[in-house]
Amino acid sequence: IKADGNQIYFGEGEYYIIDPMADMIPETRAREAIVHAKEAPMRERLRHMYEGKAEPQAPHRLDRQSTGVIIDQILDSVDTTPNREKLSFIGDLDHDIVSLQGPPGTGKTRFAMAPALLARIAGSQRAGTNLNAMVATVSHKAADEALQGLLSFQESLTAEDIAPRVRFVRVSPTPVRRDDDAGEVIAYHSDPPDVLEDVWASIQDPTDPRAVILLGPPSSIRGFLKKVIPDEMDDAMVDGSTEIFDLVFIDEASMMGLPMGLMCASFLRSGGQLALIGDHRQLGPIQIKDWSTEDRVTIEEHTPFLSVLDFIRFVRGDTVDVPYIRTDPPEYEDPEAIAPIHRLQDTYRLPSEAARMHTDLFYRRDGIELTSQSE
Repeated sequence: IKADGNQIYFGEGEYYIIDPMADMIPETRAREAIVHAKEAPMRERLRHMYEGKAEPQAPHRLDRQSTGVIIDQILDSVDTTPNREKLSFIGDLDHDIVSLQGPPGTGKTRFAMAPALLARIAGSQRAGTNLNAMVATVSHKAADEALQGLLSFQESLTAEDIAPRVRFVRVSPTPVRRDDDAGEVIAYHSDPPDVLEDVWASIQDPTDPRAVILLGPPSSIRGFLKKVIPDEMDDAMVDGSTEIFDLVFIDEASMMGLPMGLMCASFLRSGGQLALIGDHRQLGPIQIKDWSTEDRVTIEEHTPFLSVLDFIRFVRGDTVDVPYIRTDPPEYEDPEAIAPIHRLQDTYRLPSEAARMHTDLFYRRDGIELTSQSE
């Protein structure tokens, strides 16, 4: 019998799910992170941004000099014709939060995120340190695509003898199909404990010559970490044991809800860099539902409407086209100094006519003039 006096009928031979989060496990895990990881460095940074108290902050874990040399070598031998906007994102080593808006066909994942991430790791290794990274995606399919982009660019760097030493680890709750050259795949519910512990030891060991790039949806990355962290996950988030990665890259951040984004930020170490890659003009988080007739826990409690990328846009003072924001953004004299957004303008998929149409309908509002490179 519920507190309001309503009765629940139990019939003989019927099945009931009594776990209140059975159909919304990822959102519940994200909410737990919001509750328990309040003092995580990047969480505190985002809170200060929202309150209008943030100051420009550089990611001190990045080696600017060595990484700059690696980027120059990439430009000389691998990507000899970069566009200005892509280069500004790859080379942004001065801000702890950076964003990249990539319209359709601009190569934001394979040709911007991959070189930015691998250049940072290569630069740190050249300076005698190491960086571990987390690449969070909205789906397992997106994680596979991000992994392929990283492996492809790593192969190009290897050919020029400037590739970093990296373990690419794709995490999933269950086994997934893989190619022999597609990195490691960890199925954390079925793989032997020593397989999981070997990856965890590489992440924890500062003397390991290889960096670890862990890829997967946020809930899967959390699932893997829950298996290897000695403490209970909630306790680990409270005491800071989940501050693990030096770099957190969120791919398709315009499609990732804010709770998941905050959970990702909880895994970032102090002095690291958070990078958001996406396009708010494309599909965002699902937002429309008749919650007045829903008998489950409300969406207000579990899934705020904003994507993590739109949250950054909001605190910058950018126009966020959602009707349910009922507060004014903080006022910063120079939002670019706090959380810059780099915007790609060359599309390799859209023909000229389609590029002009997309510019007229959507992207001119963001200061983007799409130029077709497909013809």
